[in-house]
Amino acid sequence: MRGVGFANAAGRVASIVTPPIIAAILTTYGTNAVFATVLGLLVFFAVVIGVAGVETMGKSLEEINKDVYL
Repeated sequence: MRGVGFANAAGRVASIVTPPIIAAILTTYGTNAVFATVLGLLVFFAVVIGVAGVETMGKSLEEINKDVYL
C-alpha cells in the first residue's frame, strides 16, 4: 500500500500547486501557452513511461514482481 499512498499524496500536492501555476501562465502568456504547457507535460510523461515502464501484458503477477524487484 505504500505506492498507493505515495500516489495519493502526489496527486493531492499536484491539485494544490497546479491551479496557481496555470493561472500565472494564463495571465502572463495566454490560453495557447496553457495548452502548450499541458501538452508538453503529457508528452514528457508518456516518454518517461514508455522508456522506464515495465511491460505487464501476458505476464503473471509473480513474473511482474520478479521483473520489478530484481
